[in-house]
Amino acid sequence: MQVSCRVRSSNYIAKLAQEGRLSRYATRYQSATLADEEVFLHPRSCLAKAAPEYVVYGGIVRTAKRPYMATVTAIEPQWLAESSSSLCIVSGPLLEPAPFYDPKADNVLAWHDASYSQHAWQLPRLLLPHPDASAAAAVFAAALLGGRVLPGTTLWNGLLVAPAATAARPELAGLPRVGELITALKSQQVFSRATLAAAWTRQPDFLKQQLGMWLQQRHRHMLEGAWQQLLQQAAAAVSNDAAAGTKLLSGRKRQKNGKQKQY
Repeated sequence: MQVSCRVRSSNYIAKLAQEGRLSRYATRYQSATLADEEVFLHPRSCLAKAAPEYVVYGGIVRTAKRPYMATVTAIEPQWLAESSSSLCIVSGPLLEPAPFYDPKADNVLAWHDASYSQHAWQLPRLLLPHPDASAAAAVFAAALLGGRVLPGTTLWNGLLVAPAATAARPELAGLPRVGELITALKSQQVFSRATLAAAWTRQPDFLKQQLGMWLQQRHRHMLEGAWQQLLQQAAAAVSNDAAAGTKLLSGRKRQKNGKQKQY
């Protein structure tokens, strides 16, 4: 199967459809693997009225007039971005929009630009796990301090020596409280609630010193009293995440089986 992209804009296609001329024209496409030749969607195709932006086709029927795509199926551009195809080119993580920790995905995510084929068709941006360990650790550190990872850390609001977001600012990485926290997280590859819980299982005092540096001096005693609660919250959250994942997977299987029965 080959991928092709419509040459004309969606506005042009909509204008033809509005004027009732779309059924008389073969829509021109650019093939991902053909450098100099364009292919066409036949006006009698069931997809002719929609003229999707992206399609896959199984072959080409060459006539005296032009080459037509055969066995054509419409696809979404997002599918190409997520296909892991060698034809898909993904950029490095973007600084804007800024990377962030997603509690539902339990991961530090970053946006990436994506293009496809030798023609560099622009695809929808991809949201992927951040590939840089230092940057991911910094973002996770800010989320942890800001109460977005564990509910127990929300009690620290107003008690920190600096806003939690400053942990993610690269220019402040030289400050001891910033650098030591990021280094500790990176050393254990802790960029999620699950990996934090695993690290605390191995080493219950992990991060106690580094997090203490972020609390104002007169409030640091609170960390000692709340530490065991944080460990319990992390373990409980991971258990709940696993149960939710199992429930979601089971629901998808039932839905799939139901669809199969309908056919």
